[in-house]
Formats: sequence, structure tokens, C-alpha cells
Amino acid sequence: MALVRLARYHHLTLAAVACTAFGVAAFSGFATLVWNALLAPPPFPDGERLVRVWSWDAEGGGREGLSYPWAAELERRLETLDALEPVAPARLVIATPEGSRRIEGEAVRPGYFRLLGVRPHLGRLFAEDDGAVALLSHQAWGARFAFDPGILGRTLSSDRGPLSVVGVLPPDFFGTVEDDSGELELWLPLDGYLTPEERGDSARLRLWVLGRLAPGVELAAAAAETEAFAQNAGDRRQTLRLEPFGANWREGLRQGGLLLVVAATMLLATAGLDVGVLLLARGLERRREVAIRLALGATPRRVLALALSEPLAVVATGGALGAALGLLAVPKLALLFPGVPAYVSTRPDPRFLLLAFVVLALVAAAAGAAPALLALRTQARDALSGGRGVVGDAGWGRAWRIAVLSQLALSACLAIGAGLLVRSFHNLAGHPLGFRSRDMLRLALFLDDRDVPDDAGLPAAFAEIRRASMGVAGVEEVSLLWPTVPIRSPARLPLHASGVAATEREEGLRVGVFAVDHAFFEILEIPLLAGRAFESTEAARPVAVVGESVARLLGGTDRAVGRGVRVGDHAVQVVGVVADAMFGGAREDADHRYEVYVPLELEPRRVVSLAVRSHGDPQVVLGHLARSLGALAPYSAVDWSDSYSAQLAEWNGDARTLTGLAAGFAAASTLLAGAALAGLLAGGVTRRRREYALRLALGASPLGLGGGILAAGAGLTSAGLALGWLLAIPLRRLLERELFGIAGGELASGLTASAALLVVAVLVSLPPALRAARTHPMTALRDE
Repeated sequence: MALVRLARYHHLTLAAVACTAFGVAAFSGFATLVWNALLAPPPFPDGERLVRVWSWDAEGGGREGLSYPWAAELERRLETLDALEPVAPARLVIATPEGSRRIEGEAVRPGYFRLLGVRPHLGRLFAEDDGAVALLSHQAWGARFAFDPGILGRTLSSDRGPLSVVGVLPPDFFGTVEDDSGELELWLPLDGYLTPEERGDSARLRLWVLGRLAPGVELAAAAAETEAFAQNAGDRRQTLRLEPFGANWREGLRQGGLLLVVAATMLLATAGLDVGVLLLARGLERRREVAIRLALGATPRRVLALALSEPLAVVATGGALGAALGLLAVPKLALLFPGVPAYVSTRPDPRFLLLAFVVLALVAAAAGAAPALLALRTQARDALSGGRGVVGDAGWGRAWRIAVLSQLALSACLAIGAGLLVRSFHNLAGHPLGFRSRDMLRLALFLDDRDVPDDAGLPAAFAEIRRASMGVAGVEEVSLLWPTVPIRSPARLPLHASGVAATEREEGLRVGVFAVDHAFFEILEIPLLAGRAFESTEAARPVAVVGESVARLLGGTDRAVGRGVRVGDHAVQVVGVVADAMFGGAREDADHRYEVYVPLELEPRRVVSLAVRSHGDPQVVLGHLARSLGALAPYSAVDWSDSYSAQLAEWNGDARTLTGLAAGFAAASTLLAGAALAGLLAGGVTRRRREYALRLALGASPLGLGGGILAAGAGLTSAGLALGWLLAIPLRRLLERELFGIAGGELASGLTASAALLVVAVLVSLPPALRAARTHPMTALRDE
């Protein structure tokens, strides 16, 4: 019956249901994601007791892996851990019918799976005496072998020799090396993967060490024991740190995650206010109906039951829709945060769905019951006469206006913040980087010994790679280089030259070194400022081209040409100066914009990257390139295959995500505030219908009545904007480090956001204004 009655007021009902659904979905979705990612224990047995042990770079403040000898020593010495398992990130080249490719995985011991409570989906796990065997991830089993149950016993051909598949892991296990989680395809026995030299090298920091606290041991005690062990060992190269499992990647997400929870909570509050305002409007309209029911003998309990039935029906319907949206939204929201490992659950948490539903139900019940309670205190003749002296009218009106004003202020604040982030992202995405990224592709070839047996054959192999690549459809020009670009962390070597001060540990200025061929600067459109670029006949001559920033340190653009410098182990002569290129993206630190280029043959390596100018579909061209190179070097793997634009967009992904979420929050908040404003104005028109009829009967202009409603809406919105601008001052400081190139743009962003909110306010004010203007005096007075 409640739904049938609400259907008569479908506009108000739909708005309230939509607000409820949005509030439940937004709050439960973001709260679930943040809880699972930042607060909940890892989804493994005894997850709250799992820890990581790192070696800590005291000067750089960064985490590094442990060496095999140190991991073995820790396992013997630490008494606060009842299990400790070293894990090595594993990279192999696997031969497939489509050609060789690099895959990633983990090299572990059998105890690793016991520690994490992992059982095989198919086959078995590792045994202590296993050698050349492998476990496949469930995803790789499906993608590479079509879920073939005969996979057990199949031999994989790899650059580490043949590997026999002994099992397939469950579909919900993704490994624990967070940098690669979600992409890991196989697991290998640790002692078989590491060479004897690697197992004995104390300086090789490549193991991620996973442990579990012994029963009754606190984290602080285990951390203290670990640090004491490192100090007693006396090796200052490795300072050890023990921390909860996942703390390394949670640090970077914590502030943003908590901000999302705050924003989601604010949206839930806004949605609650909206639902309350809309249902309050409906309740106040029904005071006449309530008075008639009371006059006809209805009991107060019956009146209250009827008053509560409609709000609870709205919340139940909206809550069900919100729960369905939440089930769909949480996995999608997780995709917006690439820093969250794949093992973090994306299943919606029913506790947050219930919390959001309960909050909105309480708000709706209060909004439904309040007018009924007011009607019970009102004289029947006052309610039936529609007089303006009804008890509580002034108080309810003030409370209603304050609620709407609060929503408008919050919406204005969010809109201004979103405007700043949108402008910042536009500046970031459009910032010139100093090199061509449009229509540029890249891929890397890892040259196998079977394809190029001797390093002396690398220059000839480079020429063949270039020739084969130029014959691919869609390829316009190719340059070979090492390392790849774009890149955030190129190889950095000390540069020594007279007059250039050392900046890092007295080793000389650290510069990014790129080994490139003669076509590199032309293809990437990096301007030549002085001297010359490399020539095709330069081969391995000891020459270099430097970036403009390095040239300034050498005395200036013109004076740098001809100078002799030492880069790493190479003494070279500068033959040219090019403009600086921001290969690390627009946010690259100024200190990292020191580039030195040497001929590719001067630094021949078995990993060579291709910079490709192309036309057509990038994925099609990359596929053709991979097949062509696979035919040329069948044992060599292709990797790092994508477009420059895709890589740069990925680096800007966090900014894009934050901007998109902020814009979504602002838009949703604006719509909710608009709905509240519309409800306030519509309720006012309904309550003052008799007054408007009398004014029109006495000669008032319909245009004047409608204009008054529009003026009231604009006035309330302007007040909300003023408060929103004040709230945006601390918000601007909070967003400081997220903004890029915003200096002087705050006013324009704020005015744009304010104009948008004013437009929404005018649009939602029009229906009540038209309703007031179209009031027919005789009809209104007859109804009264």
C-alpha cells in the first residue's frame, strides 16, 4: 500500500529512491575497497600475523630485498617468528608456438604454500627434492592452455631448461610479490632457480622475505629482535626492518584511501539529508490528510505507522538497488587503483551495506515521523484551514533551509576542488615533454644466446633487427636504443668533467645514460641545439651527445661541444647538444633531467628496445612486429610492448583516477543538492498555495510570483557558494601536492564550478516557479 501511495508522487519518490541507492552504493563500495586494501588483514590464514622483513636503505629511505645468506641466517636466529620463507621474483623466457615470450612468477620453497594455506587446484605442490618443475597460475592455465586437464606432466621449454608442470594453483591465488601480483604465471623451486653463485652472494639483494609471528609474540618484539640481529651482525650495508605484511604498498594508498572514505561518508550524509528533505516535504504536504484521519477517529499509533510506511518503503527499494550497484561497483572501483595487489579481495562487505542502509532508514524514519508528530500536536481546524500559524512551521522551515544550505555549501566546495583537479590533470596531460609521443610504439627484444651466440655479433644483429622491423606494414621509421623510453628510472652513472661538482657521495654528477642509434633524435623529434647528432657510420666511437641541462654544467651549449668527459667507465667527447627530454613524464624531478647519449654499439647489450614511428592500429602493428622479430630470433623474447601514449597515460593514472573520482563526487553532490533545493522550493509552493491564490486574486503578477521562487533559489544557492568558497580554502591546501601547473588558475576553476552550480540551481527552481505562476485562484481557494 505504501508503494501504491508513493506512486501518486512519482517524481518525489524516484528522487528519494535514487538518493538512497546512490548513498548505499557509494558508501559501501568505497568503504569496502578501503577496508580490504588498507585495514583488513591479508586474506591468508593468520593474516594478521604475517610480516615482511626488508633490508633498509638508511640514506635513501627505501626498501630492498635480502640476500640469500641473510635470509638463511634470519631463519636460524629469529625466535619471534615461527615461519620464514624467502621469495625471489622469477623471470623466464618460455617458448610457445607464437614465439618466445617473457613471463613472471615466483621462486619459492615448499613451506611458502604451507605458510599461506594454499592447496593445489590440480596436481600437487612442490616437494623438498623437486628440481626442474613448475606450478602454473589458474589464469595462465586458462589463457595459455585452455584449461586442458592434461597439462600435468607437460614440459615447458624455457631459457632455464625444460620444466615439467606438476600442478595448477587455485583461481584466487595471485602470489605475494606485490609489484607483479595479477600477472604472475608460474612458480619454481627456489634453490633450483637461484644459481649457486646467487645463493652465496651476500650483496645480491633480491629476496622478498615473508614470515609469521610466533604465537603470543607482538609485532614490536619481533621488529626489535630483527633490528638487534642486524646491528650485531655489523654489516652496515643491510639495516633490517620488520613490518606487517602489505605495509609497503599500503603507505602510498593510505592518505588517498582515507580521503575516499571521508568523501564517501560525506556523500552518504548528503544523500541522507536529501532523502530526509524529500520525505519531509512529502510529510508536510500530508498534514491535512493526517488531520482528517484523526478527525475521523484514527489512533495516533495508526497515524505514525502510516507515516513510517512510506519512508521505509523508499529506503527498502533504494537500499536494494544500492546493494546491487555496490556488488557491481566494488570490482570496478578496484581497477582504478593499480597499486592494490591482486590478492586483495574485491567482494563487497555486507557490513557496510547494512550500515549505509541503517543510517538512511533512520533518517527516513525521522523525516516521516516528524510531520506526523507535528500534526498530532496541531489543532484539526488549523490543519484543515491551511492556516500559516500551524505549530512548528517556522522551525521546520529554518531547519529545512539550513539542511539545504549545508548541501549547497558542500557541493560548492567539492565542485571547486574538482575544478582544480580537472585543470591540473589537463595541464599534466598536455605538458610538453620534449619528445614525440604521438604515433610512437615501443617493444623490447631480449636476445638469447641461441640466436646471437657471441656478443661480438650484437652490432650485426641490431642491423638485422632494424631491417626486419622496417619491412613490417604500418612501420614508418625505427630506432634502436637501450634502455627503453619513456622510462622513469634509466641507468644513472656518474659523470666526471672539470668544473662539474660531485653531488652524490663524491662520485660525480649522476646522469641518465641512453645508448641510441643515429635515427633516435630524428624519430623522437628532439631538437639539436649545437654540434651534431650521431652518424650511421659512428659505430662504437667514444663520442656523446648531451642534454641542455648537462651542457649548462659544462659551460654552456656552445662550449660543451668538443669537451671530454667520463661517463661511468667510458671516456667520451661531446659532439652535440640536444634539448632536454622528460622521459619520466611531466612530474619528473628537475634533478633527473640530466641525459647523456652514447652510440648503441658503445654499450652493446642483449636487451634492445625499439622506438617505432607508425600509422594504423597500434596493437596490430605491434603484433606484426612481434611476429617478424620472432621469425628473425625465435629464441628471443619480446616484452615491454605498448605505445608511448599508453605508458604516459598509465603514469598519469593516479591523477586521472583522483580527478575522475573528484568530478564524480562533485557531480553527484551537486545533483543531490539540486534535488534538495527543488524539494525545499516545491514544499514551500505547496504550503503557500492559498497565499499565492489570494495574492493573484488581489492583482499580483504570475511572473512576479515565479520570479520570487527563482530569486529565493538563487539567493540560497549564492549563500551556499559563499560558504563553499570558505570551505575550499583548507581543501586547496590539502590538494597542494596533487596539483600541477595551477598557479593563478584557482579563480577561473572556482568561477566555472560556481557557474555550474548556479545553472543547476536555476534549472531545479524552474518547475516550482512555474507551478507558483500557474496557480489558479479559484481552484486553489476551492481546494482549501
